[in-house]
Amino acid sequence: MDQRIHDLINISENAGSVNQLNSLYYPPESELAKSPETILFTDFLTTYLRAADCYSSILFYLPDMAPFSILIDSAHQTDYPQVWLQKQFDRITANTQYFIQEYSPDNADSVSQVLLLKGVYRANDKVGMVILTVPLTIFSRIMFDDNPMNGLGKTGESYIVGSEFLMRSTSRFTHNAVMQIHVKTTGVKLAQTDSSGTGMYQDYRGVQVLGSYGQVKVQGLNWVILAEIDANEAMVPIYVLRNSIIYLSIIIAMLLLGIVIFNATWIMLPIKKLKAATDGISKGKYGDKIQLKQQDEIGDLVEAFNLMSQTLQEQSERLEHEKIMRTTSMIDAQEAERQHLSRELHDGLGQLVLAIRMKLNQLTEDNTEKNNRLIAETRDLIRVTVSEIRNISNNLMPSVLHEFGLVAALGKLAREITANGQLVVDFQSNFQENEFIINRIQIYLYRIVQEALNNVIKHAEAGKVVIRLNKSMDGLMLKIQDNGKGFQIEKKSFFSGNGITNMKERANLLGGRFQLNSKVKQGTEIIVEIPN
Repeated sequence: MDQRIHDLINISENAGSVNQLNSLYYPPESELAKSPETILFTDFLTTYLRAADCYSSILFYLPDMAPFSILIDSAHQTDYPQVWLQKQFDRITANTQYFIQEYSPDNADSVSQVLLLKGVYRANDKVGMVILTVPLTIFSRIMFDDNPMNGLGKTGESYIVGSEFLMRSTSRFTHNAVMQIHVKTTGVKLAQTDSSGTGMYQDYRGVQVLGSYGQVKVQGLNWVILAEIDANEAMVPIYVLRNSIIYLSIIIAMLLLGIVIFNATWIMLPIKKLKAATDGISKGKYGDKIQLKQQDEIGDLVEAFNLMSQTLQEQSERLEHEKIMRTTSMIDAQEAERQHLSRELHDGLGQLVLAIRMKLNQLTEDNTEKNNRLIAETRDLIRVTVSEIRNISNNLMPSVLHEFGLVAALGKLAREITANGQLVVDFQSNFQENEFIINRIQIYLYRIVQEALNNVIKHAEAGKVVIRLNKSMDGLMLKIQDNGKGFQIEKKSFFSGNGITNMKERANLLGGRFQLNSKVKQGTEIIVEIPN
């Protein structure tokens, strides 16, 4: 209840409450009753109280005026008589910080509630009142728990009882117990005398229970709280203890037997560990060490084995590093050579062919029909040659990749393949076209896409390919998916000669992960993930 009281005080002392009360002087449809400050305060208050998940409504009262209420939970709507509201308002004095009381409406369909009331002051003048409503079902939600692991077992329960001996929270054994079940037990009577303790007595069902009781220390609520468990279940630990003593002797005997077996096993354990570690090394799992503290011949053998395992791991790591460096150097040199050949074709041979074409243009001055026909045919051959040189140059090293980056290059590649009518390529990316990507990553990913599209065209019999290049907090991900005929990944013969090994190698050299998924008649999917 401390948090509920804290909410009541903060709301009543907020300037928005005074504004809310002032708005009651005006008709509800008037602009003065709907000021922006009042609407904002009402919206904020509604959101806050709903988030607290323990209020049914809040009411602002101004003497001789119709109250304004905000309904938080429509299942607990209550209308308070004007006379009753005025009476509560008169109870509030300058020395009264707040008070709490129960309220049971005359309407049988309404739920009993706990009300928190406090006056609203302008300067030192009392101008109105705020009432926060907490339904009794909230207390039932707190008190009721039928989980046998809560410490009350299968028959235990905790509940609240009011001054007139009516239950205020849900019963574990009786449906609709709130304000319906009379609990006039020894525990309740003792608790109402401001006594707290534990004892054996009969509960409201007439069952002998072991219970603890005490008074709820909330001003204005004359409630008592009880936690009870059936006596038969409460005595179970004693019976368990008796049986445990009987079983203990059996366990001790078995423990002695276990010690004998353990000693025998302890002698064989190092040898088993050595055998398991040796099997691991035979499978390429280097670096595993056997943890054994024995100062004998077996201990010396284990130490020698650990040294051998560590040496093998270091040599394996060194060989793997050298392999990666050699492969990286080879691929980088290949890309550099492609770039060089691309420039030579474009700047050298391409310019020479263009020069020949210009010379042919000059020959058209001799306007004979035969010469013109030969010149036209030669022009067509030269145009095809220039186009082929440009295609070869672009395949070796696309200029758009070097000038505008990976996104632009993949977009151009997708458009060209789609325009050729070979298949539809749908490319999308959340990268900006001018966003910086490391040049080595750009080249390797472009080659992976190029190789994948080449495989789709040659083998997949697909009509569409979807390419997605996206970045995230962890790095970037490239996904290539077609709707072709697919294949069985288990057939290792498929991996020879179709570029998949090259794609996987490029992904590994970037420190990434390459994943290939495919099923017959369900297409193929390639996923490449490159970490930051």
